[in-house]
Amino acid sequence: MEKLMNQALKLTFPEEYREMTDEERSIGGSEASGFRYHYTAQGIDMTGESCIGKKGSTFYYFQCYTRAALPENDAVWQQLLETAEWL
Repeated sequence: MEKLMNQALKLTFPEEYREMTDEERSIGGSEASGFRYHYTAQGIDMTGESCIGKKGSTFYYFQCYTRAALPENDAVWQQLLETAEWL
């Protein structure tokens, strides 16, 4: 997924795409892998994160995009991941 997202961002935002970093985290007590990236869309700095976790035999994909100028959105995203409950 990371490779595909990296290619898509480079094609869509060739001059504005900046970086991608790996992230390891816990989502609702389960280990997950993911990546963060930064880009500029129509003059607005954006941050995105994709996470993939597995619970039982099911894979879950979590995605968030937000304006970089709104760090409070990142805090909400972090809280959402930390307090996720598996049914």
